[in-house]
Amino acid sequence: SNIHIARTWFPKDKQSLMIGIAETVAMSGIFLGSIFLSYMWSYLTWQAFYIYFNLFLAFIALSAYAFIVEDQDKEQEDKTLLHFLNKSYSRLRFITQEKQTWIIGFYIGLMFVVPTIFAALWGIPFFMKAYHFSHQEATLAASLLYGGIALGAPLTTWLFSHHPNRRLFLTLVPLCLTFLLCFVISAVVQNKTCL
Repeated sequence: SNIHIARTWFPKDKQSLMIGIAETVAMSGIFLGSIFLSYMWSYLTWQAFYIYFNLFLAFIALSAYAFIVEDQDKEQEDKTLLHFLNKSYSRLRFITQEKQTWIIGFYIGLMFVVPTIFAALWGIPFFMKAYHFSHQEATLAASLLYGGIALGAPLTTWLFSHHPNRRLFLTLVPLCLTFLLCFVISAVVQNKTCL
């Protein structure tokens, strides 16, 4: 959706930067939302928590419908469900037949493995068990990863759009992240050993 909005509302030379800013907004939402939901979970019953959470999601959906508009210059097209399904199928078929799509998808999937597995899957239980954090403290610690992504996304997209060799850039970024991740894991292991 952020790519669609960037392509619809902004010129082509600004699209990569706007996608990075949209990623910043998304990750900031995850960062702040995780902390807020952690506190809500502590003070509400699970039934009330899910009622409030679904009401908030409904508010977000209605806000998106009300404020995100389509490009007015586009020609009017068929809005029927059959036309939508045919168009979606043809686009999906085109995308899956492109070799570059699979390479890019594999690359992006590997880049998002760390935040998905660590922060979302076992980061909170890890901090609670290894460092005896409370649930709120563990959520904050695990969510800092999303805060880092939020801060780095605009800079990364700006550097990517201005780098003379994009293949080299896409190679160096994972190597730097691997080095930083090894440093963090080493520090965690040493700290745990000292405990």
